[in-house]
Amino acid sequence: MDWRKVWVVTRHEYLTNVRRAGFIIMTAIVPVLGLAVLLFGAFFGGQARQLGAFFEKQFDVGDKAIGVVDESGYFSLILPAYQEDFVPYGSEEEAETALMAEEVSKVLVIGGDY
Repeated sequence: MDWRKVWVVTRHEYLTNVRRAGFIIMTAIVPVLGLAVLLFGAFFGGQARQLGAFFEKQFDVGDKAIGVVDESGYFSLILPAYQEDFVPYGSEEEAETALMAEEVSKVLVIGGDY
């Protein structure tokens, strides 16, 4: 068996199929149809409210600021335009306390070896 010929035939068949419009269209449509089926099942399965809450939780940026712990010293200065969005903290413990008290929504820790 000549593997070179097998490779030539395989390459030809692959390139011929990939160039077809049907292949390209189905590559785009199948994931969309799968998502539609999942959402349809969730909606009629009584889980639409839970699904909506999940998406809201995942994509809600919220109004709370982000706590920043800069152990490197490179990013200590927060520009005036961003002072409402970022709150600097001196240590991780302070930032975690603020996070538990829900004063900030997230904490960004920049390590000393940055």
